[in-house]
Amino acid sequence: MARWFWSVMHLGLVLGNLVGAAAGDSGTAAATREALDGFRADPLLAPLAPALTEILAGHRDPALAARLRDPAQRAMVTALLHSVADLEDTEGPGGPGSPDSPSGPG
Repeated sequence: MARWFWSVMHLGLVLGNLVGAAAGDSGTAAATREALDGFRADPLLAPLAPALTEILAGHRDPALAARLRDPAQRAMVTALLHSVADLEDTEGPGGPGSPDSPSGPG
């Protein structure tokens, strides 16, 4: 397992919610926005907030990761982008719970 992984494990729930919200799950969007407010207030996580906010808003540019100085944060953003893309490919354009998703509405 990559060494950077351990430095972000405590963020698992927030990052999982972000992936779901970015892929269209409206149920996790509010909690994710609130968590990002907390990121902005934390000196260690503040550099991540703009990239994560852009992912939540629908941006999927891999260059989002390149803006970050910390290698663990770059790896995290890259992994999040891959996870969102995988979920969007699997669940359809509306995301999880949408009528066109294999899992169906809510």
